[in-house]
Amino acid sequence: MDYEPLRGENIKIIHPIDEELSWYYLHERITETMTFDADDIKGMFRCMAKATGENHDRLIALDSLAGDGDLGLSLDDGYNALLRVMDQTQEKDLGKLLFLFGKTFNTAAPSSAGTLFSAGMIHAAKQLRGQLQIEELGIELILRSIMAGVMEMGGAKPGEKTIVDGFMPAVEVLNDPCEGDCFQSKMRKAADAAIAGGESTADMLAIHGRAAIRGKDSIGMVDGGAVAAALMVKGIADYVSRAK
Repeated sequence: MDYEPLRGENIKIIHPIDEELSWYYLHERITETMTFDADDIKGMFRCMAKATGENHDRLIALDSLAGDGDLGLSLDDGYNALLRVMDQTQEKDLGKLLFLFGKTFNTAAPSSAGTLFSAGMIHAAKQLRGQLQIEELGIELILRSIMAGVMEMGGAKPGEKTIVDGFMPAVEVLNDPCEGDCFQSKMRKAADAAIAGGESTADMLAIHGRAAIRGKDSIGMVDGGAVAAALMVKGIADYVSRAK
């Protein structure tokens, strides 16, 4: 991660844990625009893996209410595969890196949720093809593109009790110029909004997936996919917040 001065023209599974992650964090005080490269994207996905692993049991419990209970296991498989690939690849092109992540995740986690998250990563990869680094707005682009890929693959819209409802609140915060006086603050607000969005699916009627079979009985159940999406956002916020 580098910092660029502001200029007028461009006004129990996972590699635990803090020891492994600490290599990825910088500790300088941020007073300038942040930029992120391939090592930073890897760091963000490591944090996503950590956050998801810490919620392994809850994801299984949520998925068991309406599905087959494999969500936590499937995501563990997907993230562990990413951790292995991250240790092996030297790819610097962010688009190619995210494409590799999507293909790897899809192979390791061939569940419905794994397929949707993989489609999101691949969709984001297309937006970043040829880029060696991105600025702060690029993080919003990644999340918005992942969400768009999920919507395209699954046909879901906001408010339908799906993964989308974990991403949408975060994208809205990051797209609001009035939110936050620094990127760390804005990213933390985005994560909080994503988590709240995931929990808010308890009030929604399921339109897609196995939960939809339960009809009105699906109201009251939190969607595990939306929680998993919020944990992705939390992982990015955890990485950014420690880059001080």
